Amino acid sequence: GRELYGGYNGEPGSISIPAAAGSNQSYNFTGSVGTYDVANLKVIGLIIKSSTGEIVNAKEVNLIDIATVGITNNNDIEKFIIYPNPANDFVNISLALNNEVEVSYNIIDATGKFISSENLGRCSGIKTFTVDTESLSNGIYLVKVNSGYKTITKRLTISK
Repeated sequence: GRELYGGYNGEPGSISIPAAAGSNQSYNFTGSVGTYDVANLKVIGLIIKSSTGEIVNAKEVNLIDIATVGITNNNDIEKFIIYPNPANDFVNISLALNNEVEVSYNIIDATGKFISSENLGRCSGIKTFTVDTESLSNGIYLVKVNSGYKTITKRLTISK
């Protein structure tokens, strides 16, 4: 199946106008992927010239690799490491933060369902915390770490 978030004409306010050449912009869409295997899903971003319908730029990525898309100017988080990965009963999440910022995380399953989340409050420097994953089933999960206005997503595999 296919889903067109924002519709063909886009989502009002999703890109600041005018957009300077070489500038980076981002916008988050939320939706459910249903019961599909997340390893087979792709995300395609398009920039369409509204006056002609011409596609002026596009990028395709695997949903599971989404952590490598965007977030090119994240000054708050220098490093984000998940270990052990694959995990069994617990996982450590380690952050190296350049600034003091509000930090939270979400763990999301392959269907897009929020499994757990926690607000860690204001953090700076090296921050490592342990998350209990004993109740999670085998599979692929996404760990989203939010710091200030930035979000970084990494893949977590549970294998028991």
